[in-house]
Amino acid sequence: MNYSTNQARLLAAGWVFTGTGEALRHGGVLLRGNKILDVLPESAWRRLLESENLPHSHRPAAILSPGLFNLHTHLDYTDASSIYMQWKSMDPGRPQNLFAWLKDLVSLARTWKAEDFRVSAEHGARELALAGVIHCADSSYTGEAARALAAIGLKGLVGLELFGLDEEKAAGNFESWLKRFTALEADPVIVKANQENRRITLTVAPHAPYTVAPALWQLARDFAQSRNLTVLAHLAESRQECAWLKVSPGLEAGADAETLSLAGELDAYLEWIAPPGTRPDLLKSLPFKEGGRSPTAHLAAHGLLDENLLAAHLVELSPEDIGQFATLGARAALCLRSNLTLGNNAAPAEALERAAIPYSLGTDSRASSPDLCPRAEAAFFNQKRQAPLTAAALHRLITLEAARVLAVDGHTGSLTAGKQADIAIFETRQEIADEEASYKQFFAASTRLKDLFVDGRQVVSDGELVFS
Repeated sequence: MNYSTNQARLLAAGWVFTGTGEALRHGGVLLRGNKILDVLPESAWRRLLESENLPHSHRPAAILSPGLFNLHTHLDYTDASSIYMQWKSMDPGRPQNLFAWLKDLVSLARTWKAEDFRVSAEHGARELALAGVIHCADSSYTGEAARALAAIGLKGLVGLELFGLDEEKAAGNFESWLKRFTALEADPVIVKANQENRRITLTVAPHAPYTVAPALWQLARDFAQSRNLTVLAHLAESRQECAWLKVSPGLEAGADAETLSLAGELDAYLEWIAPPGTRPDLLKSLPFKEGGRSPTAHLAAHGLLDENLLAAHLVELSPEDIGQFATLGARAALCLRSNLTLGNNAAPAEALERAAIPYSLGTDSRASSPDLCPRAEAAFFNQKRQAPLTAAALHRLITLEAARVLAVDGHTGSLTAGKQADIAIFETRQEIADEEASYKQFFAASTRLKDLFVDGRQVVSDGELVFS
């Protein structure tokens, strides 16, 4: 049923997972407009229905949850899923390399027209909605991700990507980026969505330390701080990135053979991707590579590692890096399936937990991951842990904890009175009496989304997208 009225209504299910760790058997959520009025046990909502004639539904074979979060996506590249399939089918003995994969992705993207990116981003937004996602953090090359999320009715933090290694061109590169950002802000689809209820936040996304010079990143940081925005970036994703920063121009002779080989792989990629007009000697004259720092230490040294940064991947972190990350207050989005597809390591999640670093999970794009589903990402993440999280903690990781990472937990992320009515209802094959079994079913691949509400507005009804 598609509710469009401000009249109070009740949604009840076989299980209600609040996102705070509480699970209610045959619980109910009372809504009005875009807000949650109350979360009720069965006895209370049945008494309420006896006294008031409220629209309601009760699905004994269903799980009602806060809407889910995906903290790292690239919706622009959803239709590049053929690259993921190609990489998954490779001979397991063949070395896998992030930069060979990036070359495949960029080669494909260079054949796309603007319309291809638009359609691809739309497909990604639809997939998110059908997975029960109400909010994502997306790094967008074109900005189409923001339009797609706005059009379908989801929430998003969308970073328009920024590139530029030449320190001398930092001001010009940022001015060009700002023109694109301003045009995206004025897009009628995004303006309309935010007039109705602020759902799409635009920000800056300096791509990575190996594609953005510190001078340009500092301009991005200052812009974000002036607007109280989160900066989105990729950080410490590969051994190549670490090696590349350690090999200072003119001091290659002091590096070991493995470091030189890894750094050479990244140099070759940067030479291949360089835009027309790039100085031929640029890669041999990058002053910020002096010092042999790790990617994390590199950002910290330039004042770029702070509480406004949400960094994706973080698979190459030393104990010192983790200490700096924690001290300076940055946040993390981990993408285990994508990392392993591309032959990278897994982020040290348990060390991040011990250091109290806020983190949640992302999927990355369909070019490196089988889907955009946070439940599937979380299930895989838990399988690979030395000490698996409890089912309730795993559920909280992709709901309330994710909202905390994005600093929106005062408004969403849990089923709590006063918060926005962001609710996902998942259908189970049969009624489940046991709490542990219900959590297990929540993360099962066979469980499908039934309905999705974003700010009280129904986006998915009976497994189908709703368009208004």
